[in-house]
Amino acid sequence: MGMQVTGKADFIAQYLESGDLYGMIVSIIKTMPGAPVIMVVVLLTMVAFYATSFDSIALTASCYSYHTLEDGEQPNKGIQLMWCVLLILLPIALLFAESSMNNLQSVSIVAAFPIGAVIVMIAVSFMKDAKKYMENLEKSAKEKREK
Repeated sequence: MGMQVTGKADFIAQYLESGDLYGMIVSIIKTMPGAPVIMVVVLLTMVAFYATSFDSIALTASCYSYHTLEDGEQPNKGIQLMWCVLLILLPIALLFAESSMNNLQSVSIVAAFPIGAVIVMIAVSFMKDAKKYMENLEKSAKEKREK
């Protein structure tokens, strides 16, 4: 920010010229002392973030792939691997498509729509379960009072 304000570098102009947000971020990092080390740390952090995120998303998606799954039962590793592959194809396709940020936002919105429907179904299911729980609580309290 200091380089931008003092005029030593014009990252905003670079972004406006190229439209590449990630290129601008890399340019900012390159101005820092120890830039190669910072880039390696950023790379390792991104790999760790994506690995854990994809693993948890694939596990969740594979659990929802089953009609019933007993408590403590894990989904088949083949199903989980299939979800991992499907989930990693989207970012790879976006890389090769050389898509702009607008395209990425559009794809994210389209991909998020089904997830929104699932979230609504989860909320409705929670409300049903909460209603049953409250009815059972009232029923057991009533039985205790009668005794």
